[in-house]
Amino acid sequence: MTLPPPRGESDAAAILKKLAATRVAAFEAADQDRIVTLTVEGKRLSGKGTGFRLVLEVLGARADLYLVDSEASHVLALFSSARARLKPGDRYEPPSPPRGAAPLARDRSEVEERLRSARGPRRAALLGATGTTPLLVREVEWLIAREGLSEGDAYMKLRSRFEEKRPFLYLPKRGRHGLLSPLELASESELTPREHRSFSEAMAEAFSLESEARKISTLRTRLEAALNRRLERLRRLTERLESDEASLEEPALLRRLGELLLAGLSQARRTAEGKSVAIRDLFAPGEPEIEIEVDPRLSLPKNAERFFDRARRAERAAVELSKRRGAAAAEVSLWDGFQCDLRDASSAVELEALEREAEEAGLSFPSSGKPGKRRPPEALGPRSFRSHRGSAILVGRSGRSNDELTFELAKPHDLWLHAAGIPGAHVVLRVAPGTAADEREIQEAAELAAYYSKARGATAVDVIVAERRHVSRIKGAPRGLVKVASGPEVRTRRAVPRLPTDESSINK
Repeated sequence: MTLPPPRGESDAAAILKKLAATRVAAFEAADQDRIVTLTVEGKRLSGKGTGFRLVLEVLGARADLYLVDSEASHVLALFSSARARLKPGDRYEPPSPPRGAAPLARDRSEVEERLRSARGPRRAALLGATGTTPLLVREVEWLIAREGLSEGDAYMKLRSRFEEKRPFLYLPKRGRHGLLSPLELASESELTPREHRSFSEAMAEAFSLESEARKISTLRTRLEAALNRRLERLRRLTERLESDEASLEEPALLRRLGELLLAGLSQARRTAEGKSVAIRDLFAPGEPEIEIEVDPRLSLPKNAERFFDRARRAERAAVELSKRRGAAAAEVSLWDGFQCDLRDASSAVELEALEREAEEAGLSFPSSGKPGKRRPPEALGPRSFRSHRGSAILVGRSGRSNDELTFELAKPHDLWLHAAGIPGAHVVLRVAPGTAADEREIQEAAELAAYYSKARGATAVDVIVAERRHVSRIKGAPRGLVKVASGPEVRTRRAVPRLPTDESSINK
């Protein structure tokens, strides 16, 4: 079994190297728990003896290796997962046995005798009566319910299988957290069994899967946190731009006021304070008299020029704000699409590739403090499905994957699909030259496009369907953002977001 690197004192690895040259003084294995303790002794340069204990605890699918000072019984370092029950500096104490734990029952009569004196819920009573694990107690309950056996007979039937020594790792159909069992279980029909040659081999796979699950969880949390920070900044930016746009002066009104000042120079009357002038509004019905605020230090022609200048500045600001809002909206669309990719990523390889793509696109992550060699973003191949006729349906996994699927893998006559106006994956339905896709497989591809979009939870989604030849890149836009030609060759199809019901249609 491969253990993670040490977590604790910086010289933990050096201590272990020194231990390799010391003498093993004692070896102990706990009776009921999977705990092995190795005591090693050596001598310092001064001649004084020194000793340490290496304690390996294998509890469920987790393995923790503690380096313990044999004199003070404190943990010096640990080679473990983040869920270790102790940390460096803690006093080492063996884990307490589960509540109600008891030695393995020897026979039927011992089970029945323990049950007569048991108190509490039925499952807890069976745990204490049999001395087995909760996993094996579920098997005992299954034998009682399905075969009508008594508690003692069900236990003895289970115990008779102990000698089979056929360890299994049971895995859910979708997920990585497994159940370890020393024998085959009939009660776990919803899980996928994997038989192993030894319990250690099964435990090693369970630990590997658990490590992978922790890695996936860490990567996903890191990506989600960075993504949420970016989307929140974009939300605040969009609000500020909208506020700035709302506060802009109206250029047409400013020009109108300037023109009125120029047209009414001879009739304009300054007020007593001189901060405004009364003038007839030549552009309004009836030409009512209005007041226009002016700078009393400037002449009316100069004030008119100021109105024209303000109009020009307001127009330039409106154009600039519009550009910035468009750029912000495009970036929101990019990260909304990335959010969908992150939602559907299921392996560490996918998440690592997404992280590298996100960094290339400008997403920032907290520094790990460990400068390393940067790897180029890894391309993610598309997901692959089959239509009812056997045609390939390919689904992009990320912005880079979408771009490569659409512009490198797809042929001009292949059908391209995407949820209309919603971030999501590019979908390509392969069409053999000289043939046409039928309506059913187009619908199947449209359902996948709806499923791998931000609108997965919707009742139905409009999906764009076009030949790939009518799709093009947007100059200067991030990879994966495209434009689709308008015309009769492009249509929209309504589809329910869902995966194929036939598992055999999913290639990978």
